[in-house]
Amino acid sequence: MLQKIFRVALLLSIAFEVLVYNPGPGVGQLLFWGLGLGATVLLNRAAERKPLHSAWMFVPPLLFALSVTIYDSSVVRFWSTGLGTLTLFWAVAWNLLEEREDGALAQLFPNFTFHPSRIGMEGADVWRSAVNWNPDSEKKTSSLLKGVVLTLPLMLVFGALLASADMVFAQMLEAFELQVGKVSFASPLRILLCLGLAGAWLKIWLTSPKASAPQPRSYFGSTELSLALTALNLMFVTFLVIQVRFLFGGAQLVESLGLNYADYARKGFFELSLCIALILPLVAVAYRAAEHENDQRLRLLGGTLVLQAGGLAISAFRRMSLYIDAYGLSTERFYAAAGILVALCVLAWAAYACLKPQTVSWVMSRQTVTVFFLLAGLSLVNVENIVVQYNVRRHTMEGKELDLSYFAQFSSDALPALRENASLLQKPQQALAQDVVHSIAQKTATTTVFDWNLSRTRAGEP
Repeated sequence: MLQKIFRVALLLSIAFEVLVYNPGPGVGQLLFWGLGLGATVLLNRAAERKPLHSAWMFVPPLLFALSVTIYDSSVVRFWSTGLGTLTLFWAVAWNLLEEREDGALAQLFPNFTFHPSRIGMEGADVWRSAVNWNPDSEKKTSSLLKGVVLTLPLMLVFGALLASADMVFAQMLEAFELQVGKVSFASPLRILLCLGLAGAWLKIWLTSPKASAPQPRSYFGSTELSLALTALNLMFVTFLVIQVRFLFGGAQLVESLGLNYADYARKGFFELSLCIALILPLVAVAYRAAEHENDQRLRLLGGTLVLQAGGLAISAFRRMSLYIDAYGLSTERFYAAAGILVALCVLAWAAYACLKPQTVSWVMSRQTVTVFFLLAGLSLVNVENIVVQYNVRRHTMEGKELDLSYFAQFSSDALPALRENASLLQKPQQALAQDVVHSIAQKTATTTVFDWNLSRTRAGEP
């Protein structure tokens, strides 16, 4: 089994470097997802387990991989690649572990999975099994692995020294894309690092015993939590009453206080978002205490706080809507508003647990899965296209200002909307829009087959 783990870890490490990291985001992410799924099935079969007991968990990383294959915006390329790799890592882990009791998904990984000492010991065990593996029928394979382990660091060290000593030799390395310090040096080091980590984690997941849901425990007593939650509920009620009066009372009411309505709407959005983010763990603490001490009063106070957090989320979303109406839509404002909707879905699970009491681990499991699926679905939205269409329509129909220079920083995702809506603009703006289209098309390039995506391919179409 250890030899199989080593082979799979080596394959995944090389694949991540060649398909994802080195070429950059593109269709390689989709291929890496397929390898992750195949590796999970292979290792489960080797361990004589059910191939995939939670196959649905591979859906979010698949959606992230598809978004990178389709779109080219910097947000998608960065976040979808990172989240796609993370969720694939999570799906592989969960499907390699034996099936768990309901609610244990809140742990995500077995205990001590990320403890450096355990990772080091398990990784060393996998390496030793590969280097010392020497049955007669597999002697050539064992020798080859040993040769690779011996040859690679020698080539790196002497290659770096020779390239530093002679510029002609260094240029030859560059011609073959073996540039010391970039590919020939950094890439193998990353592969070796990934190999150690992947081998250790795969072994931990395959050998971990079946885990149960975490036992409830309380960090605080019911008295102190009740006092804190009651005070917060009163404060949030007061705040929300003020919000209803001014946010929905119209611009004249706010401007009568000497405030600009758009600035009033903008100010406080991120503070409210932070409040919501802080309320969630606080409610989890209250639910944990209610579960541990069987105190329904805490669950009621926590549920009331969840409803108040929902009010804060609505207030924050309303503020962002008013700000967008005043100054137009941007990618940052789109994702900020979408984040509030994700937060509302997370709060909905907590509110449901108040009506029908559930364990903390049950709530956290549903919230985690919901966030993964919502973010994965959001990654398939062409945000730059929406931003261009919204702002052009706002300009042509309402006569509001249009900043075409802002679109110049977009990727090829925005080109269809720019080409489609250019005819709606006045002639001076049409010329500027064409310049923006040309600028975007010029900076889109595919360097390897693995960083290909659909949006960049369409960039050259008239």
